[in-house]
This record gives sequence, structure tokens and C-alpha cells, in this order.
Amino acid sequence: MRAAMEALGRIAPNLSPDAQALAEDVFEAMVADGYGAFDHAVEALAPALGDEGPATLKTRAATARDAPLTAVDLAHYGYISDPKERETRARQPRNRSLEITLQDMADQQGDVDTWLAQYTPAKLNRAGFAGGSLLGFRRPYSLLRSFHRSCAGPRLAGCSRP
Repeated sequence: MRAAMEALGRIAPNLSPDAQALAEDVFEAMVADGYGAFDHAVEALAPALGDEGPATLKTRAATARDAPLTAVDLAHYGYISDPKERETRARQPRNRSLEITLQDMADQQGDVDTWLAQYTPAKLNRAGFAGGSLLGFRRPYSLLRSFHRSCAGPRLAGCSRP
């Protein structure tokens, strides 16, 4: 699927779809996909999404992430007797693809603060995580500067600085 996304990325600049409709299609594909097949769709289709598509994608992903769980979401975890644990377990796979969508949008738009906000200090401190993630970011120097500034702030107080 990675090769398909790369091919799509090559033709995306020549597409002239309705950006909002394309964003809706990308959102639905990413949410329905439990295997990561569409994880690079935002990157591949960024040129075709134009200016309106990213806003639609971000709004849909944030709304879906914050929505209450449905009975269908919880049914998969009916074997867990503790209601809080059942909800936590049901939320994880649903939100994983939504977080990927939000991170991809932040990366495409160079929105360092949104990208950085997705991670806890513990995750940022984990060996190799921040470095590897920074290298994959479209504007790694901006992200690194923001990361250094954030280490001094209350949200990430105590994170180690390279």
C-alpha cells in the first residue's frame, strides 16, 4: 500500500477534485482502516487537498476523537468487566487512526505545536523517539526549536534536552 500511496502522491498535484469531498473520503478511509493501509494518504494527497481539505480533515478527526463511545465500540470489549477499563480499551484503536490523521495534518501544515502536543514528556524522552520523529517531520528544525522551548514550559517540565 505504501507504493500505492507514493503513486498517488505523484498524481495528486494534477487532481482537481472538490477538496472538502476528498478530505471526507480520506477521513472515512483512514477511520475504517484498522491496518494502517491509508496512514500516508494525507501526505500523498496534500496537494489535492488544497487549503480547505486540511481544515475539514482536522475538524472531522478532532470531533470523532472527542465523541462518546458507541455501543458498537464497547461491544468488542464486552469481556472486560471493569467499565472504565472497557472504555479505555475501546477508545485506543478508535483514536489511534484519528491521532495519526491529526499528526499528519500538523506535519503537512508545519504546525509544530499541534504535532508536539500529541506526545507526553515520557514518550518524547524515550530513546530514539524524538530524533526519529523529528527527522520525519517536514520542518525538523522548527520542531526541534519548539521542543526545546517546550521543555522549559509547565506541560513538558522535566523532559530531557539533547
